[in-house]
Formats: sequence, C-alpha cells, structure tokens
Amino acid sequence: MARDHADLSFAPAPACGRVRFMSALSFCVVFAITALCITMAARDMDRQPAWATGIAMTLAPGLGLLIVTLIWLGARVRAFRLVGAELIVDRRFHKPRFVLAGLESIELDRAAMEGARKQIGNDGLGAIAGRFRSRKLGPFRVYLTNPQNAVVLRWPGQTLVVSPDRSYAFIEAVRERAGLKS
Repeated sequence: MARDHADLSFAPAPACGRVRFMSALSFCVVFAITALCITMAARDMDRQPAWATGIAMTLAPGLGLLIVTLIWLGARVRAFRLVGAELIVDRRFHKPRFVLAGLESIELDRAAMEGARKQIGNDGLGAIAGRFRSRKLGPFRVYLTNPQNAVVLRWPGQTLVVSPDRSYAFIEAVRERAGLKS
C-alpha cells in the first residue's frame, strides 16, 4: 500500500505539431469567417438598418472567437498532479481524477496513439483529449499534448494515456504511489 506523499505536479509535454496546427487552423477559420461576416454586412449596409449591420459586424465574429477560445482554454492540459494516491488532470473547466489503487501497469509508449480512432473528444485544439480506441490499447481515455511523451496507465477495465513533460520521473512517482514494483 502506498504511504502518504507530498503533492507533485508535472507540466504537460510541449505541444506537438498536431496540437499547434489544429489550434492555429481553428483560429484561422474563425478569423476567415469573421472577415466574411464583415464583408457581407458591409456589402448589404444600404439594405439593412444600421443596428443590424453593427450586430453582424461585431457580435457574430466575436461570438465565434469566444467559442473557439473557450474550447481551446478548456481543452488545454495545465498539469498532471499527483495528490495522495490520485492522479488529477488539471484542466481549466474539468479536472478528471484517477485513483491509483489497482493500477496494474504504467509505461512510456511513444506509439500509443498509432492507429487510434477518436470516439468522442478533441483531436488537437489545445490538446488531444477524449475517448479513443485502438487495436493495441482497446478503448482508452487520453489527455495528451505530445505523443512522444505518451505514458500509458492500465487498470482493470480502464486505460489512460497522458503526456507529462518529465515522463520517467512521472512514471516512478506513480509507481511508488500505486505500490507497483519497478
């Protein structure tokens, strides 16, 4: 049984190209839609009341940017925290907790996401997060910023993939807290 430990925090791994690309693409799409809304509203200025044009030119684009920004902020992984015998994935609006008791294995697996298909979640805006499935891992949850730092945690009936910046130190700390042998 794991003994009491001080809380530890691990930063997420630096964002991979996929996360950076999907984040940039999402914001570019919103800016393109914004430009389109402004162009269309300006073109129809003589046929609409001034207040309607003002709404089209400010509210609609602002709303799109707000939505994408909130999704990006919510998807980002801020830290992986070990608090007692729990792993907490620190995200802005949701902090999933995983009890380390019963953990069967933990390992670094840079190929964990190969062949994985998203069932539900986010495929790169801020992070790769959600429920995925692959032949190798079966169904699993993922909170990932960089597949090169992927750490796979397995419990009976549950698999989790995370990407802390210091993968080996994270693995050792989790092993100790879960009472696993090295």
